[in-house]
Order: sequence, then C-alpha cells, then structure tokens
Amino acid sequence: MPLQVSSRNLEGGIVFLELKGSMDAAVQNELIDAFNNAIRQAEKGIIVSLDGVDFIDSSGIGALMRAWGEAENNGLKFAVVLRQPRMRKLFDTLGLLDTLPN
Repeated sequence: MPLQVSSRNLEGGIVFLELKGSMDAAVQNELIDAFNNAIRQAEKGIIVSLDGVDFIDSSGIGALMRAWGEAENNGLKFAVVLRQPRMRKLFDTLGLLDTLPN
C-alpha cells in the first residue's frame, strides 16, 4: 500500500503524524518532507503513529531516526506509537525499542 500521511495539531503544541502503508526507499523523500513539516509546525513535540504501517525497511527506519534527531536538535520531544506486535518486535530486534521514545 502506498504511504499515506496525515498530520494534525494537538493541544499544547504537539503535532501528531499518522503514517499508513509502506515506509521504504520509494517514499523516503515524502517521509522526510512530512517529518520536516511536523518539526516546523510543532512547538513542543511530535508523536508519530506507526499503527497503520504494513512495511518498513532501513530507509523508513533511517528517516524516522533522522526525524527524532532533528526534533531533539530543535528542542522538541519525539515519541513513536508502536502498538502492532510485529512492529514492536522489529524495533526491539534492532535495539530501538529501548532507545526510541514510545
């Protein structure tokens, strides 16, 4: 499924990004644009939901990690919603579950 990105501003200066579909090399630029827009709009933090993501490769994970770093460099909090067991297992296997705020 192609990537779908929806963004909404929550109370308190938080931007909520909901991602659905595939996060791979084919959509890396779209992902980076979505993350950069969220960073520009957010006043306090960003929450990224991966609940609708059905596939993620190293490009998608790389874009997510770069966004986390950029958010922190801009003084923003960053958190990822990982409710799918297979996504949690993937992030755990990569050693990111304990590193990436979720």
